[in-house]
Amino acid sequence: MTDARGWLARIRALELPGTFRVMNVCGGHERSITMAGLRGALPSQVELIPGPGCPVCVCPEEDLYAAIQLARRDDVIVAAFGDMLRVPCNAPKSEPRSLEQAKAAGGDVRPLSSPEEVLPIARAHPDRQVVFFAAGFETTIAPVAGLVAQGLEKGLPGNLSIRLSGRLTWPAVAMLLDSGQPGFNALVAPGHGATVMGPEEWSFVVERHGIPAAVAGFTPESLLAA
Repeated sequence: MTDARGWLARIRALELPGTFRVMNVCGGHERSITMAGLRGALPSQVELIPGPGCPVCVCPEEDLYAAIQLARRDDVIVAAFGDMLRVPCNAPKSEPRSLEQAKAAGGDVRPLSSPEEVLPIARAHPDRQVVFFAAGFETTIAPVAGLVAQGLEKGLPGNLSIRLSGRLTWPAVAMLLDSGQPGFNALVAPGHGATVMGPEEWSFVVERHGIPAAVAGFTPESLLAA
């Protein structure tokens, strides 16, 4: 198996006609690229461009505002993934503008790291409504769907509701490509999304737009191979 040094050597041996811009889609890829210092290790002609990023960036304001309003109710507990708590919406300054601010104002907001963590919260508070604000891309929605499937089979607490704010990853890239000026020459697609949806989700990049694309995991070796 080729290691990171081997992939770097192969990339450096390429004859590139000027600047070659490679866009990644995923915030996890961007973190790995930054932590490993890949931008500094690659030839100067290869430019890595951060793409659309994480699901919190595309969560509609109206969904977030609705979750904040629920959190302001005394009879409701709002559970959400931790990275959603500080995301602001354009609410009046006299009101909480994030779930974190709603919590500071007395709302009961519980951070989650996985969907299953909402179950003991709902079971521990049978006299209150528990709303799971599930925002995310395919990789987030898949375990949420698993939670729903588990509920259909074994039953979920009757006081638990799910407010779904799920989005697909590929339309953000399609919008850039359809603009006619995407600003990148190649695409690195996220491996976890391709695991859920299948790599064919990204075939339109190659087939319709003639731009090379490769699916990558989150190690430096996988990113450099892509």
